[in-house]
Amino acid sequence: MNAVAVVVVAVTVLVFAYVRSFNRLVNDREVLDDAWAALITELDRRHELVGQLAAAVTASPIEERRLIDDLLAKLRVASEAGPDAEARRDPEDELAQAAAAVVGLRRQYPELDRQRSFNDVRRELAVNDDRVRDAVRYHDERAADLGRRMRGFPSSLVARVHGFAPPAPFAE
Repeated sequence: MNAVAVVVVAVTVLVFAYVRSFNRLVNDREVLDDAWAALITELDRRHELVGQLAAAVTASPIEERRLIDDLLAKLRVASEAGPDAEARRDPEDELAQAAAAVVGLRRQYPELDRQRSFNDVRRELAVNDDRVRDAVRYHDERAADLGRRMRGFPSSLVARVHGFAPPAPFAE
């Protein structure tokens, strides 16, 4: 009778640990998915702003058409990038660099600073860059949390059984 009670308690503890690990993994994955959705929202907003930036600069009498064409090409590539962090990382970085180069034209062409649409978009892009950085940091922290949980015991076993994939950070 005593041995049966020990077995029942042991099985109950194992089932509880398994269910608890599974629920924590699911919760962490949902938090990571929410962080990814917030990051995608900010990246999509950047895409809108880059289009507005290109339009504002194109409307100005500047001679740097090559930078605008490069910006629009990088916007196209970033817009068509895959749905995961690894596929979007490099195109988004290149888009941000191209946008910064176009914003930098204001040093060569002071008339851009007198153009309201350019300044409005430039300011919105600066705010968006901060929001993207915050969203990347939050996403990557959540990815690291899930990765740590998946490496721990018994979560590593539960993750393997249920097909949890190790999360990829957005920043390298």
